[in-house]
Amino acid sequence: FGYPLHPAGGGPLRDEHLPTLKVPVLFVQGTRDALCELSLLRPVLAKMGPSAQLYEVDGADHSLEIKRSSGRDPIEVRRAILEAVDAFVRGKVMKKPSSPGARSSSRAAYRRSPRV
Repeated sequence: FGYPLHPAGGGPLRDEHLPTLKVPVLFVQGTRDALCELSLLRPVLAKMGPSAQLYEVDGADHSLEIKRSSGRDPIEVRRAILEAVDAFVRGKVMKKPSSPGARSSSRAAYRRSPRV
């Protein structure tokens, strides 16, 4: 949630360790995040491969807060974030049901890089 890829206003990237991660990673980033310019994050994600996913929160800052003037309900924005995280965890982290009678309760399908 709000990965600090670089200092506010630019500077060296904090990304050297990211391609070495061996687990699925979901980056939840605001499009107005002063600590993570998305145009700089996308090449890092490409180096990390398909286990790295990005969920963009349109108009959100580093704290994933949106401007009041956006007219969007902050509770709905948070709900959408939580649904994306839930879908990511269910799809990437939790083991799939192994027996024919087992059920999966995933409600939402996660898509790469959606915007809320």
